[in-house]
Amino acid sequence: MSKREALTGRWEGSFRYSAAPENGDFPFKARLSEKGGVLTGLTVEELPSDMGLIKADITGSVAGDIVTFEKTYIGLIEQEGIVILYEGNLSAAGDRITGTWTRPDDRGTFAMERK
Repeated sequence: MSKREALTGRWEGSFRYSAAPENGDFPFKARLSEKGGVLTGLTVEELPSDMGLIKADITGSVAGDIVTFEKTYIGLIEQEGIVILYEGNLSAAGDRITGTWTRPDDRGTFAMERK
C-alpha cells in the first residue's frame, strides 16, 4: 500500500441541505492543513446576492480514507455555538472527499475537490 499525499492545500466544494434540496448547492472554498492525521483549516462561503463572505474554522482527523471534521462559523451571532459535523470518504486518488454533514437542526451532503 502506497502512502497517500497529505490533504494540505486548496479545495473547492459545495454542500446541500436535506430539508431543502430545492435550494441547490452552496459552494465553498477551503484551505486545509494535515499533519500526522490531524486536520485543520478554514472555509469561506459566499452569501447570496453579494452580501459578503462567511468564514468557519475546521478541526478534525484523517484515518485511512475516512475524513472527519467539525466546522465552527466565525463571527456569526446566529450560528454561535453550533458545531457542524462532517464525515466523508477520500477518493483513491486523494483528490476528492464526499460525504454527509449534520448539525442539531439539519443535515445534508457535501463534496469537495483539491485544486
